Amino acid sequence: MQLKAVLNNDIVGGIICGETASPPGCPGLNEIDSINVRVYSDGVFNSKHKQLARFSKLEYQELLEAVMPVKPVVNIMTPEDRTGRGGDHIPFRQKGFASIRYTSANEHGNGDPTGTPDYHDRQHTMEDVLGVDTNSDGELDSFFVDFNYLSRNTVLNGNALAMAALGPVPPINFAVEPVNNGIEVSFEDPDNHGEYRVGVRKYWDNDWELVNTIFSTTDTIYGLSPGEEYAVSVACVDELGTESLFSREYAVSFATGTREVRVSEQGLTLLQNHPNPFDEATVIAVKVDRALRYKEAYIAVFHIEGRELARMPIELKEGLNEVIYDFQNHQYIPG
Repeated sequence: MQLKAVLNNDIVGGIICGETASPPGCPGLNEIDSINVRVYSDGVFNSKHKQLARFSKLEYQELLEAVMPVKPVVNIMTPEDRTGRGGDHIPFRQKGFASIRYTSANEHGNGDPTGTPDYHDRQHTMEDVLGVDTNSDGELDSFFVDFNYLSRNTVLNGNALAMAALGPVPPINFAVEPVNNGIEVSFEDPDNHGEYRVGVRKYWDNDWELVNTIFSTTDTIYGLSPGEEYAVSVACVDELGTESLFSREYAVSFATGTREVRVSEQGLTLLQNHPNPFDEATVIAVKVDRALRYKEAYIAVFHIEGRELARMPIELKEGLNEVIYDFQNHQYIPG
């Protein structure tokens, strides 16, 4: 069976934050969120999983958002799943398939009732039910599921699933080069669709800054900020207007004609972590400009008081090299 992508769901319509919800997803006990939905995926730069997450959000924004009376807010999260959790999308990622997980904004518990002292949230317990009968008339009248929230997320899921399944094959032999005040993209399209999308994002942003439509396999994107690191990818659009999944990402930065961006004398640059502040994790990256000779390298994170919080090995290949730092290194207090 041909498998194009995996869209895993951990949403059953709950909108109430529990006391032990996995950090740092909920603002506090009994807080309500019926608008936001989180999309988790592995990797950062040039990750087909993050590309699938961006694709799912793009399809919602372009096909659904304008006609939905209540508009969900889709959040592309940095880590692969919530802190201390592991979803059913992970085995597919381990086998090489593009995979994401949709999760509600608020959860009523951390899913570990046996390992959490004084656990009295509903998640993964016998009380994790549709609702309750408050007046003993035999009918449920108070629901733990918000059916409007559930239905909106179902539409969002189904739309992304259909577009991913129906879309054409992405372009091949994609390349990108900086030019004066812009970036030039070039690629091949064996099926000659004639219409394409170019996704551009600042390196430190999980989402695309712009998605342009072009009509040739070579074109130039202008209007970007000099000195920024950008990640660029492309997609084909078929005769029905359905776009493919996006290609791999290429990193590029460019200078203006009046001011050159100075290359680090050491041959590497520690970039600003992103997102900053964290969502549930943050990415720390090193840009390497040329081949380096080294024995080992690591990223060390320190508390403001000076104690070391984490030490993470990192490979220093030419280009962008990343590690993910998450909340397991901190004590989390809801609210």
